[in-house]
Amino acid sequence: MNLEELFRFDEANMFDILLRTPQQLREAVLLQPELPLPDASVPLHHLVITGMGGSAVGGDLIAGLYGDLLDLPLIVNRDYRLPQFISAHSLVIACSYSGDTEETLAAVQQAADAGAPIVCIASAGKLAKKAVKNEWGLVRVPEGLPPRCALGYLFFALMRILQEYGIISVAEEDVAETIEMAERLTAELADYKKAENRAVKLAEALKGRIAVIYAADEPNSALPLRWRNQLNENAKAPAFSNLIPEMNHNEICMWNEAILNPELYHVIFLMDDHNSPELKERLEISRDLIAACRVPVTELEPEGESRLCRTFSLVIWADFVSYYLALLNGVDPTLIKPIDHLKREIANRSKE
Repeated sequence: MNLEELFRFDEANMFDILLRTPQQLREAVLLQPELPLPDASVPLHHLVITGMGGSAVGGDLIAGLYGDLLDLPLIVNRDYRLPQFISAHSLVIACSYSGDTEETLAAVQQAADAGAPIVCIASAGKLAKKAVKNEWGLVRVPEGLPPRCALGYLFFALMRILQEYGIISVAEEDVAETIEMAERLTAELADYKKAENRAVKLAEALKGRIAVIYAADEPNSALPLRWRNQLNENAKAPAFSNLIPEMNHNEICMWNEAILNPELYHVIFLMDDHNSPELKERLEISRDLIAACRVPVTELEPEGESRLCRTFSLVIWADFVSYYLALLNGVDPTLIKPIDHLKREIANRSKE
């Protein structure tokens, strides 16, 4: 197979965006608020990040990376509505890359009605305009990307906000390690002409199969979800995910000697030497049980020492594997026709 011939399907040139991942991270860590962050004049009791799709993944990564280090509860909200407890003691961060996500716009209005301090992250759109009009905090990110390809900007914008409020602290050396890893790993996985390109090999193994992604609930619970979403949106492929230990109490029962058509699946385990001994044991037993069902299994290990670096290494893996699988499936990785159709239908019905 000549993969280069399949690049004709990448009409919007997502490959170029992936190549610029290290540059995006370098730019992202320099982002500054365009509008001042609101003073937290009262003690904060809750932290809520509200968004949808690719715009919410940064919140998931923050929760997975730093959730156990926070002094206040963090909720990633994916809905039109916020929890009823939102008040002046709740910091609400509204994240919409386009600035026009209707669920996020509805949620941020509820936060405003509750008197909560609000910070917005957007490239443009109604959310940015609302931030200017209402004097909310605003971090504006560069526009022109599919939201799922702007994760570096969105994540580091969130990180900057939380650092400004003293909610988290991230070591400069962790950020430097992450950018260095991104440069090296991007160069490796982008070299599709190399016979042993690991991302291409995994994409080939996933073609025609249902991907199932498992990982431990720590140190970053967001990774299986990110993998699933990238395979769904970029490759237009079926993919499902779950976390261990929860998966061990229900879903594991589907993996048994009587499973029909085991060749229809390919299971990816996102392993990590930094997992606790208890979770390592569960991951290994789960992996062996599934392999015994004659289901193909791939293990991936993150790279780096810091949590931040290890997480983003597997994020980059998901980007490239889903991209190459899109080419193998003969689809444009950028187009999201069903989502566009859904939005048009909702807009048309609201006019009736």
